[in-house]
Amino acid sequence: MKERKAPDHTPNVKPVEKIELSERHIKLRIVLVVLFIAVALVAFGFAIVSVLSTDAGWRQVQTQTAEENCGGEFVFYYEIQEGGLKGSEELQALTNAYNEVTVNAYRIFRATEQFEGVYNLAYVNANPNRVVTVDDALYRAFETLAGSASRLAYYGPVYQLYDRLFYALDDESAALYDPARSEETAALVAQLAAFAADEECIGLELLGEGRVRLNVSGEYMQFVRDNSFTAEDGTAVYLDFFVLRNAFIVDYMAENLIAAGYTHGMLTSYDGYSRVLEGEGSFQTDIYDRTEEGVYLAGKASGTGAVRSVQLRSYMISASERGYKYTYADGTAVHAYLDEEGRCASCMDELFAYSVRMSCAELMLAVLPVYTADTFEESCLTALLSEGIFSVYCLGDEIVYFDEGLAVEAFSYADGRAYTARLKA
Repeated sequence: MKERKAPDHTPNVKPVEKIELSERHIKLRIVLVVLFIAVALVAFGFAIVSVLSTDAGWRQVQTQTAEENCGGEFVFYYEIQEGGLKGSEELQALTNAYNEVTVNAYRIFRATEQFEGVYNLAYVNANPNRVVTVDDALYRAFETLAGSASRLAYYGPVYQLYDRLFYALDDESAALYDPARSEETAALVAQLAAFAADEECIGLELLGEGRVRLNVSGEYMQFVRDNSFTAEDGTAVYLDFFVLRNAFIVDYMAENLIAAGYTHGMLTSYDGYSRVLEGEGSFQTDIYDRTEEGVYLAGKASGTGAVRSVQLRSYMISASERGYKYTYADGTAVHAYLDEEGRCASCMDELFAYSVRMSCAELMLAVLPVYTADTFEESCLTALLSEGIFSVYCLGDEIVYFDEGLAVEAFSYADGRAYTARLKA
């Protein structure tokens, strides 16, 4: 067999002709080369500075950590004070601080998962009828709850049902966990609510210096076990902050960021809690009106000050609210605002409340009973003024507000719908 030769790939080019370079003006050429290198270095340096620098002004700050955190439930805007490299350094330091508080908050207020070295809500659930020491932030949250008449923190098993409802993939699955659509679930929720309301069945003692004791009766412990209201590790879930969870978290994060020197920002959760960190900050909120024709943006309200606010809304307007609400195909909405019977309840579609005196958790504990009442009583909101709580809501074609320092802009539409703003004297 003949040997195959590799094909010849030599290109068909002309012979190389050598050219002698003139040595005239050699010094000028050297100077020009050095000058061009210097210009390139300056331009390159400017490009690096441009990439590494941060403009002064408002920026959204996001978590940058591989550890589990609650940053995905919040939007954080902050005003960077200086531009350039100093601005970049400030933003990076702020991001590091935000990483830390979002990780810590996620762990401390978690009701269904324990973490090594963290004495959180799940740790209390795992140790009923024993004295345990908890994280300082959690103990302060317990103190806040103790100062109110609410027992909603004891509805942990009920909240597990609503969590399953909110994350259901279809109406048939959702209805299984909805006490308004399932008689079996309604009976179960009624039993759980009765246990939660009974101080002989469950209660939390605050013993000082971070020590607590969760007292649970044998009958209730057995009921929870029999119905599998447990975390993934099999621990029973008696306590859960549920709709109050992000209120406690936003307060915790704000207080820690302020303590670290960050005071020019605003934290907002997707379920309606907001805090202006400190000083002469400003805030703005959209006011919606749900009608038979659809949802209208009735207007906007804006003000100044280090306010803490909560926006309660009985229906979804954004996919970001998934996990907090569920909407059936027929338009029926289920939300996380529960009454003492463990049922989804609201006497109005939307309520915006704010204060400069109270934390978000204290604010929510004050306005939630008004919102979940059988009927809306404007006098209840008027009574809250003595506690420094102001409200805004839409009633018919009117946007009603109580704070003369609030700026309210009412909108009108081409279909003839027009809103007006009314200051409640």
